[in-house]
Amino acid sequence: MTNRPEQRLSLEIPNISEKTSIKILQDWSHQRWPSDAKMHVAADMVKNCQELLAKKNIDWKLVLRNIRIENFGLQFGESAIANSEAHIVGPLAAQVDWPMHRPEIVYLSGKCIASRVSEKLEDFKKTMLETAIVYGQKTIPNANLCMEVLDYILEIPNRNKERHTIKQLYALLREGNTEGAYKTMQSRRDFVSKRR
Repeated sequence: MTNRPEQRLSLEIPNISEKTSIKILQDWSHQRWPSDAKMHVAADMVKNCQELLAKKNIDWKLVLRNIRIENFGLQFGESAIANSEAHIVGPLAAQVDWPMHRPEIVYLSGKCIASRVSEKLEDFKKTMLETAIVYGQKTIPNANLCMEVLDYILEIPNRNKERHTIKQLYALLREGNTEGAYKTMQSRRDFVSKRR
């Protein structure tokens, strides 16, 4: 299992406000994720992170300026997230029946934004990631296994090739079968490493 920081941060569980519901996420999924839907998901992800770090003095305008992707031109902030990680987080939430304020999605929001922000904001990256992990450990059932499965889903390079595995993982997570999802992930990892 991935080594995670111990609870070095003494984190009171922050108040995470209600965000996009399962029904709306599933409606967007049936519409094949129009661009305004992805923008909503990105805005929810940013808001999750802002609420996670509510007690820290974070310059969010600076953070969002330092999130960028080259995708048909340079995009920043929520637009960059909408055209990158929101493609994974929104469909995952819709398939697993999780609203955007669910602890697993809050954890993923922190993980995505920590990984996306530029190296100039190294302190922010570290604080965001550690806070997301500690929050996940305190709020997600079977937290370490679940977070490792979520990390795996986030990091799959060829999503079309792994579509069957992703569907399996979604179904197991939807049932609350974290251990089954973890075993499926491990067997897939073993299969891929044996083929190398």
